[in-house]
Amino acid sequence: MAYIACPECGQRALSVATRCPRCGHAFPAHPVWDPGARPKHLSLWPVLVAACGLVAVAAVVVAVRHRAAPRSVTEAPPVVAPVDTAASITVQPGPETSASTADSAPPVAPPSPASPAPAGPQEQRWARTWVNIRRGRGSRAPLVRVLSPGEAILVDSLKQGWYRVLVDGRTVGYVDRLYLDAVPPREHH
Repeated sequence: MAYIACPECGQRALSVATRCPRCGHAFPAHPVWDPGARPKHLSLWPVLVAACGLVAVAAVVVAVRHRAAPRSVTEAPPVVAPVDTAASITVQPGPETSASTADSAPPVAPPSPASPAPAGPQEQRWARTWVNIRRGRGSRAPLVRVLSPGEAILVDSLKQGWYRVLVDGRTVGYVDRLYLDAVPPREHH
């Protein structure tokens, strides 16, 4: 056991004593250390470990859901069933397309006989990435064809953010303007 000295008479007393055994001087109160008692800050440890575990589990669930989420159509070109090859889009070779690319363009569904005449002057645009040509103005319209990055097409009217794609003056489909550039892509050397 540990001892303390009385400040009045100098007598040694046990450290747990409240008064001096000789003169009766009162010792200042001090907490008694109990080796079996846990400090208060250690009682929060299991709560912190459990909270960190929950955060880790939540992060894993979010990562798994993100990987399993369906990708948008513009991220990877879908497989398009072959259609009538009589009406195919003629690709105008740009800086990144060659004649062999133009010949291997996927076939396109024939334009409807009631296609309206072009609404304005035709302009050339280039695909920024893999771009879907749709049968109507909207991302849920049926797919007609997929343009490869850098591929050139002719468009005319812009309505609701969608260009109308033309081949030989006839409407083939529609493309979202966000995926087309007004200038050809630069060649990388």
